[in-house]
Amino acid sequence: LKLQLSADLYSQNPQAAYDQAVSAYLDGFELVENPLGTVNVELRDQIEHAMMGLRQLLKDPAQKDVVAPRIAEIQSLLKQAQAELSETQLSGMSVFLAALLILLREGLEALLVVAAIYSVAVKTDKPALRHTVHIGWGGALALGVVTWFISSFVIDISGASRELTEGYTALIAAAILFYMGFWMHSKTSAKEWSNFIQHKVQNAVSGGAYFGLGLVVFLAVYREAFETILFYQALWLQGGEQAQQSFIAGIASALVLLAILGLAVFKFALKLPLKTFFGSTALLMLVLAIVMAGKGIAALQEAGTLSVSQLNLPTISWLGFYPNTQGVILQSVLVLIALVYLVRSRKG
Repeated sequence: LKLQLSADLYSQNPQAAYDQAVSAYLDGFELVENPLGTVNVELRDQIEHAMMGLRQLLKDPAQKDVVAPRIAEIQSLLKQAQAELSETQLSGMSVFLAALLILLREGLEALLVVAAIYSVAVKTDKPALRHTVHIGWGGALALGVVTWFISSFVIDISGASRELTEGYTALIAAAILFYMGFWMHSKTSAKEWSNFIQHKVQNAVSGGAYFGLGLVVFLAVYREAFETILFYQALWLQGGEQAQQSFIAGIASALVLLAILGLAVFKFALKLPLKTFFGSTALLMLVLAIVMAGKGIAALQEAGTLSVSQLNLPTISWLGFYPNTQGVILQSVLVLIALVYLVRSRKG
């Protein structure tokens, strides 16, 4: 309906047509793309690419003759997706895989952030920082549930608002992680390492760093919490009563896998020599910052706030790599800055 409305509005009000196209994705397709991915991943990617490409056409007056055929093509793809989802509506395996993959995809990145920062707290023997980490992720989960409750029963939070929240929190978290990565790496240089040892490990993490590390834990978890709950709500309704056991089993399996991975990362980090630990943690933070930057740009693009210039490249979502000029430029700049810093610090 929103796509048809977009087509009807285009000749008179291109901006309104654009807004409807954005809403068609965020308030419609995005809520079923995870279940669709377990049934037909190629169709899911094809629809996502086509709907993002439609936005480019709506912004380009020279492409006005292509808009109506493109919308008709997307509507045809959506009907195909609806048919495939209807056929597998009661499939326990499809619901299990969707529930499993949603939490793994949304939770893995946040888990790595929490595990890395908690390792810093334990390695530097800072109980206050450990408490800060727990407050960060606990508060994020609680606020995620509250946000979902408000959006479901109190006020209507649009898909665009949801993506804007995710995009901005991802970019803020990326900036903090990027800075913290450089700070951690600075402790591995010869001069800084000597000072570090002289002032003892216990004084390595200052009170000022508590807030930054706690904030990045909060942002990393919160940006995924609300959306994960929303995806699960849609999956629960779509799966039906017969698939609810598979739904719960999928979530439980994902939690077990994440717990095992988090514990493995934590235990491995604690076994590293202190200098190697700081260097490895710094590298992990820089990588996560670059991943989050890409995801933040993608979220703002999905919200319609940032333009999309698509590239003919594959999407690698777990690396935060989305085939568009804006995200690639930002990530390339961050990679270049990190490489220049690392090379110069090594020479120094």
